[in-house]
Amino acid sequence: MSFFGGTLIGLAALILMFVNGRVMGVSRILNKLISPGSSFESGWGITFIVGIILLHQY
Repeated sequence: MSFFGGTLIGLAALILMFVNGRVMGVSRILNKLISPGSSFESGWGITFIVGIILLHQY
């Protein structure tokens, strides 16, 4: 089961890198959410953080 989860995370990171030209990084996403005055480009970062919070137990 953990192999499937790791594969899914790796695939998502690869797709994000090809689509947005960025590497998936939680620290950058959190910095954009927390920092006042910073513009958050799209909803994918919020979705990513919500997914981490909701799925941390699996």
